[in-house]
Amino acid sequence: YQDKVIFLSVDAGTYTGLGTRDQARQLLHDLGIRYPAAYAVDSSPVRLYGIQSMPTTVFVTPKGEVWKTFSGMMVEDQLRRELERLVAGAT
Repeated sequence: YQDKVIFLSVDAGTYTGLGTRDQARQLLHDLGIRYPAAYAVDSSPVRLYGIQSMPTTVFVTPKGEVWKTFSGMMVEDQLRRELERLVAGAT
């Protein structure tokens, strides 16, 4: 999906009771995550995206609109299917 999709991780663990920033850094390292990661500075991402569980995947259109939100862990096939729909312009 190069040049079609950007992956970004935002750790909100501090605001959901799921760990510290140091623990998040270690988890990213342990999982071999290489895409950009940011840390929420307040609880606004939790409210803005209606995060009810972790992980939560938020798909955002090129116009910056939330297209779909998925709560819980996604397996590769699910992620690929949703990305295909998003890239194809599904609504």
